[in-house]
Amino acid sequence: MDINSVINYLYTSNKETEKTLISGFINEITIKYLPLYVLETFALNKEAQEIIINLSEQNIKNISKIINYAENENQDWISLCANYYHFLKNKQFSNLIDDVSKNDLSKSQIKNLLFVISSGGNYFDINSVDDLNNLQIIRDNKNSNNNETNDPNILLLNKYGMSYDKAYNLYMRYCKDIENLPESEGKDFLFDIKNIIEGKGCDRIVYENISFLINIDSILRNFYSKIYDEKFYAPTNEKQIDNVDGINIYDAGLDFYMCIYSYGMATEYETPENFKDAWNRPRIATDYMCNSIISSSSIKTHVKHCLFGFGKFGENNLSLLGSNDLGTGGIYKDLNITNPFHQKKLIADVEFRTPDSLINNTRFTNNEVYRSRRRVINGKLERINPDYIVYLKTREDFSSDQIWLESLRAAKDFNIPIVVVDCQKCLLNNVEKIEKNLELFESRYDDSKILKSILELAYTINNGYIDVAPELLEKHFNRDKLIPYLGRIMSHIDEISVNAPKTAIDCIDIVTKTLDSEFEKILKSPYWVDYARKQGYTVEKPEEIINIFLDKRRQLEMANADIKNAHQTLD
Repeated sequence: MDINSVINYLYTSNKETEKTLISGFINEITIKYLPLYVLETFALNKEAQEIIINLSEQNIKNISKIINYAENENQDWISLCANYYHFLKNKQFSNLIDDVSKNDLSKSQIKNLLFVISSGGNYFDINSVDDLNNLQIIRDNKNSNNNETNDPNILLLNKYGMSYDKAYNLYMRYCKDIENLPESEGKDFLFDIKNIIEGKGCDRIVYENISFLINIDSILRNFYSKIYDEKFYAPTNEKQIDNVDGINIYDAGLDFYMCIYSYGMATEYETPENFKDAWNRPRIATDYMCNSIISSSSIKTHVKHCLFGFGKFGENNLSLLGSNDLGTGGIYKDLNITNPFHQKKLIADVEFRTPDSLINNTRFTNNEVYRSRRRVINGKLERINPDYIVYLKTREDFSSDQIWLESLRAAKDFNIPIVVVDCQKCLLNNVEKIEKNLELFESRYDDSKILKSILELAYTINNGYIDVAPELLEKHFNRDKLIPYLGRIMSHIDEISVNAPKTAIDCIDIVTKTLDSEFEKILKSPYWVDYARKQGYTVEKPEEIINIFLDKRRQLEMANADIKNAHQTLD
């Protein structure tokens, strides 16, 4: 394609580029070296375009090789290009920048360069292309010279070529549920940096898989993507319950996870004439969209129009994940191209969690999934469309419900099925789980760990149904339900304490720690506390209840101390 053809394609495929495309960005050099999907991505970001325009042809050629490397590795090209951009401004690399900008780099040199610049500093004193060729020798020598250090920054740089700051960023984002992750190289890596950051040390052998380290953020995001993809709901024949006007209707069942988009929730969109045409309109301001994860225990969302359901993330689609609203509509909008680590946002808000943990930490706001809106198909960016429509059934007679009628229209427009979530059945099923677990706890002395799941599930459904089905929640699980549960737990602890005082103390510890943890889930995002309070959520720490359990614990400790002293006296 020539310059005019590319410009016309960009204007036609995305009307937004009429406002964002900088004159001169599409030129003979950029169309020579950069794939069309990269030009489409850059065309939405003026800052990124200005950066490219001011680069030499050799540097643009290097960027093209970086993109090609990412394609071959099936990883995210954006963060690698962002690292190269920061490298070109980094005075620590001035000699290397000069050499790289004058030489045509081989694939192995590109790979070594990406590793060297990934931490942001020139720890290995790489100053030339020749140094890139001798990277492994230089790393080994550096490690030998600093092998006795206990400085965590030096340990990380020696072993992984990674600064403490970057490792800490990964630690905060990806290590929350490390014990529950499937066995993999990623899990081993996360355990290692966790040990280093927490002062537990590590072996000092140089880690040689630099492809893994170059793409670490992309690999970890894809690692979590796969976990969710294996959990997400998929319509199948045995789940079909009806067919309405040619639209297959499926039952979500009582145990599901879905990734949903609430159409028009954060916008001023009215009900469109055609949902598919509106969704695929040739105007897109950002390449990312905000989704949420819902489950049978937490249907935490707001409904303005119908809900779109997405089957799988796939590779290089998931960008950010958090158990609270991340505020992505503002701060993250244009950061991905030039700032892959999103350093302008508190990294504590971004927490990649396993599905169960994400739901157990979703409280008074929806959780948020920040994911790609488009994917590359045949070298071009194409919009990702929903796989099904989700309808939240909150009453038996819903045939005249406006959202149901919209759902039917949307399903017809996209030619996709509708998945019905029976909120009452799901809520009652979760209440039954709590009751059964309580009965199990009351029938045994040694099952104290079940208490955590009882209390967490109570908080989860209390927060997870209040927005979409408040009447059902009030009818089947009102806000005072937790108090009698805790009363039953305390009664059984009293029974246990006679013959198993240590188990009773363990139970008390689990109860108080879980109640404390629920309060911490609120405190970690103070921005939302006032909002939650205004919406009627309980955001105060249950001090009186916690103190009752702590008083019981002190009584048991004192009684144990008296028994121990009596035995010592007899001896």
